Formats: sequence, C-alpha cells, structure tokens
Amino acid sequence: MITMDRSDDHHILDWQYVNGEENLTLTTKLTDMTGGSFLNHGSAAVVTVVFLTERRMETDGHITAIYNVSDGRLTSDPADIGGLMWHIEKQQKERCFKWRVVCNKSNDKTSLWECDASGTVTIGETRKAPCGPVEISTLPREGQVVVEASFKTKIRSIDLSSITNETIKSLQDAACIDVEGTKLWLSKKDLILHSHYFKTMFASDYPESSGVCTLTNVKLSEFMHFIGILYNFRSHINDQTAPYLIYLGDYFQSDLVLRRCRDYLECREVPILNGANLATSYEIIRIGDRHGWALVVNRAIEKTKTKHLKEMYSKTGFKELSEHTRDLITQRLLLFLGD
Repeated sequence: MITMDRSDDHHILDWQYVNGEENLTLTTKLTDMTGGSFLNHGSAAVVTVVFLTERRMETDGHITAIYNVSDGRLTSDPADIGGLMWHIEKQQKERCFKWRVVCNKSNDKTSLWECDASGTVTIGETRKAPCGPVEISTLPREGQVVVEASFKTKIRSIDLSSITNETIKSLQDAACIDVEGTKLWLSKKDLILHSHYFKTMFASDYPESSGVCTLTNVKLSEFMHFIGILYNFRSHINDQTAPYLIYLGDYFQSDLVLRRCRDYLECREVPILNGANLATSYEIIRIGDRHGWALVVNRAIEKTKTKHLKEMYSKTGFKELSEHTRDLITQRLLLFLGD
C-alpha cells in the first residue's frame, strides 16, 4: 500500500493504491483542485481525477523602466505577466545605453517552463524641447529616458510537484522521484522511453519500482534541466551546464541528453575544452570515449592541460579508457616531452 498526501491552501487529498485498485479519500472540504472534479453523494465524496493535456497560456503584458541620466540609475518594477516575473535591466558602457527585457520564474523549483514573447518597444525622454522632433545618436545629459515594452507572451509550463501534471497518463503511470527532499511526479512510460536506468528500475522488483525513488548525489536544479530536455523544452546548454548534463546523461543512460551534449561540444570551439579543470576534462574524455564521440575526445585531449594529462595517465581510471584513447593521450605526452 502506498499512501500519499497532497496538501496546499485549498485541499488535502489522501490517495491509497491497494492491490492494484485506486482508492481516493477526501479528508477535508475541497474548494479547488487543478485537474480534479468533485461530486457529493450523501455524506460521501467521490473524487474523479482528470489528467490534463499540456498547459499553454497566452498573455498580454506591459512593463516600464525609467533611466535617470544624472546618476545612471534605472528603475523597473517587476511585473507578473503569465506567471513570470518581468523587468527591464540596463547595460551601459560610457555613453552607450543598452537594455534588455528579462523574465524569471518566481520561487518555483519544480516547474518546467519556456516562454516566447513578441511586441513593441518605445523609448522617449521627459525633458521639454523648444524645437520639433530630431534624431540623436547620444544620450541626453539631463532628465530621464523612459523605456516601455508591450508584448504578447506564449508560455508552456508543467508543474512536476503535482500528481495530476501533464506528463502523467494514469495513476499507474505515476512515478514519485525524490531529489534533495523534493518530490517530483513523472511518467514511468516517458522515463522508460528515454532512460535505460529507469527502464531497468521499473521493470525490476526493486522497492523503487512501486514506491518513492530517492536519487542521491543529484541536485534538484540539475535534474530539472535534465528532465526538461526529455520533454523537449528549450533547454540551453553552455559551458556551465554541459558538465553536469553529460554526467546525468551518462548516469541515467539517456541517449537523448547525451546526443544534445555531444552536438554542443562538436558544433564549435567551446571554451569548456580550453583550460578545463582535471575532473571536467577527464569526464568529457571518459564519457566521450565510452559513447564513441571521436571528435569530442580528440578535441578534449588536444585542449587539456599537459599537467592534467599526466595526472590522467597515472590514474586508475586510465586503464578503463579504450586503447585508441590511451594512445592519443600517450602521444600527446610524448610530443610534449619531445619539445
């Protein structure tokens, strides 16, 4: 028997899954529940859980920023538009004024989200001018510059903390994943499709296959990024995110995530391969060697510092590399000694 409590300001719901039968018990008055409908029959309450389709929302928004020329301060009050916090921030160098519209998901660590925005921007100043409109290429020396942005947003989001989120096909499909004490609800079918690690787990007799799966040595923010790639959210890969995504892709045996990381490392001369620390260089070479990333391995060995290659050569893990990769490292070291 698995018992789960779902509670917030509106409701508390107990769900018991006993011998393959789903029993939903209402324990307090429900005023609202995303994805649920409630009918009273006498003194009993019957709860019907409706699993949602993907949630998309279109919203109009408007934000304003005021730039004080005299002291260089820009004021922009955050605005909640479509569940995202928006503001305008400035980038200034000498007399060149640059600004950008920024949005951040507010205090929500368990939601996958992406947003498209399009609209118009108006820039003006508040000082009075005795002449007609003119074009200038420099900032005024006094007064204020006003930046106004009006736009439409298209937001796609999934809250993985809810058992009725859009990834879950049925109650039997729900998998509870605990990461750093935070429970996420994910689809077993989707995890099995994209991860051999979870495929093995859910097809086995491990306790995690039917209960709560607790992941150790995994950060919540990094795991959310990993899951976002599985669900085709536009997840940016850069020099800061690539190391942990490579590790998670290898650990959870996800071809999709590994392929995205490989494409990033192959597409151009990425700075991560220039002067990376020993741990990062070794992981890229080790995982690239295991999965046959010839171009990535060659480039990583070429860019790795010689002192790091020496340490790799003496590590126990060096023997785990393929003969070809060991030869490449050895040749690089011999070339260095020859110089």
